[in-house]
Amino acid sequence: MEAHPELEIYADGLFQGFRSKDYNRWMFIPIFGGATVPGVSTGLTLTNISTIPGTNQISSMTVSGAVRPDGYTGSFNGKTDTYQGGGGVIWTRDRLRISADIAYTDSQYTADLVNIDYAMANSPVRNVQFDAAHDGGPTQTFLNFNIGDPANFISRGLYQEKLVVNGKDWQARTDLSYDLDLGFLKRLEVGLRYANRKAGRDFGNLYVNNEGAGIPMTALPGAEVVASLPGFTYNTVQPNVFYAAITRDSIRDNLPALRSFYGVPAGIPPFNPSENFRANEKSYAGYAQLKYGFDLGGVVVDGVVGLRAVKTKLKIDGFSRVEAPGVPVTNPAVTAESEYTDYLPNASARIGLTDQLQLRLAYTQTRTRPNFFDLRPNTTLFQPPILAPGDPCLLTPTTPDCVERLRRGGSAGNPDLKPLTSDNYDVSLEYYFSRTGSLTAAVFRHDAAGFLATVADRSAPGLRIDRPVNLGQTRLQGAEVTFTSFLDIDGLPEWMKGFGLQANGTYIDAKGDLQPNFAATLNNEQQEFPGVSKWTYNLVALYEKPQFSARLAYNYRSKFVTNYTLETFDPIAHAIKEKGRSQLDFSTSVTPVPNITIAFDIVNLLGNPLQRERAYDTGDVYARQILYLERSYSLGVRFRF
Repeated sequence: MEAHPELEIYADGLFQGFRSKDYNRWMFIPIFGGATVPGVSTGLTLTNISTIPGTNQISSMTVSGAVRPDGYTGSFNGKTDTYQGGGGVIWTRDRLRISADIAYTDSQYTADLVNIDYAMANSPVRNVQFDAAHDGGPTQTFLNFNIGDPANFISRGLYQEKLVVNGKDWQARTDLSYDLDLGFLKRLEVGLRYANRKAGRDFGNLYVNNEGAGIPMTALPGAEVVASLPGFTYNTVQPNVFYAAITRDSIRDNLPALRSFYGVPAGIPPFNPSENFRANEKSYAGYAQLKYGFDLGGVVVDGVVGLRAVKTKLKIDGFSRVEAPGVPVTNPAVTAESEYTDYLPNASARIGLTDQLQLRLAYTQTRTRPNFFDLRPNTTLFQPPILAPGDPCLLTPTTPDCVERLRRGGSAGNPDLKPLTSDNYDVSLEYYFSRTGSLTAAVFRHDAAGFLATVADRSAPGLRIDRPVNLGQTRLQGAEVTFTSFLDIDGLPEWMKGFGLQANGTYIDAKGDLQPNFAATLNNEQQEFPGVSKWTYNLVALYEKPQFSARLAYNYRSKFVTNYTLETFDPIAHAIKEKGRSQLDFSTSVTPVPNITIAFDIVNLLGNPLQRERAYDTGDVYARQILYLERSYSLGVRFRF
């Protein structure tokens, strides 16, 4: 066979599978009043109230007559199968290089969830402490009530859910580059891209509530309710560590009997048409860019200038769902189509001031498309809530609280969503002071428009529809400093040269226009963009050698807004903020023989929780949520062939 060194042909394939079986438990302990037993209304009573010294904030109290605690025990099965294949050719001759390839992906994710909902047999009296020692946040202690006794729990309902998400993707590309001999013009690069993405979602769920029957959890078919399963075990702040719960196996092994017991059809629930959609997105792109370079008296300057044009065609088919009293449920088909073209320039320059010092400048425009789920044309409307006899909203339905409660709820996608657009400006100065050491300082600014947020649309009388929308203009600007170095010093023993240090710090000023239609409820905080900390720091001590490596990484981020209050009936509430938090992680790997590596990792050594709080116009600040993140350990082996 004749050899052709100018031609390269390649092909590859991949299968990736993921399987999971999870056991989840959740308990909700309310401290507000209501009907603690169906048909029997009791009043909320607060006694033994103490306050935090110097404030009017409650520190602890005894609660009687509150809504009884409830929750669920769930068994979740998930799996993903992904198939990928591709191939291409590369042809090179002299200063010309031409390449082309094609790739295909087919992936499907299936989730199967079954929950047994429970409630406590009655509402026990409980002592509540709002700001416990150690991490803060509330704790509860039940009086004369054993949460480890299965007899103290009744069935509240059965929930089933089935989700199937699939996607297929064809991609093709071809690129040509030609090395020029035209002075400062060094290389011409052009290319074409084609992508055809298809996605589908099928979702079905079914819930039946039998709380009113007061059936003990132990009476469920095949139920194994045990009191020795650990609940919250992160620290000793929470006293409710163990409580009775039905086991995962007794749910999964007795599904036919449980469905019959709750009076629901056999088998998995059917898909809900209003939750399903099919999407197809085609994009056609072409680009061209020039690489340039020249010397200005010993200062080397090079970079690229280019333009990318992308035409996108989108079609999504779905269903709406309409429910109304006395009217049959309908699911009319809906279709949304859109087509748009983006022109995205880019320009960059690298200025080599010396052999060790260089300056980088860059400008780019980027576009990020919304996901198919947010773009779906589906709308689902539900019947308004049914008020129990004696509910005050039957007498005063026009009060703000009652107007909100009586709204007919719903959810929807938004096929009119626009892509997130951004103009990006970046400048960095890089100093390479050794073979393994560098110090970099950078400043940046990104002017973006169209971040997505899901908001409650109350524009239609009597309706509250949660739908995604594009936000307004957002500015993210800041600076970053990065340092990296190893002990790569002549004269040191070779083993010592593996020690190194990495450090960086970032400041970001993020201001956003968070949609004028609800900005009035944000108490002048609408300029602080959610999810962005002003300060982040990272410090990594490391050791790197071919046979052994280890990293101890510390990172910290300052407080930030998680989300704003969008509810017009609570105008005094400020944004929910997450406090600053640090985390320490450790990883190490050993390669005892070539091609075999043993890795060990510990994530969240410090065990610091996420702490969220909310301030009010009264000046009070309350802990709203404490999330304890598990400390995880992993051990693995990697093989290379």
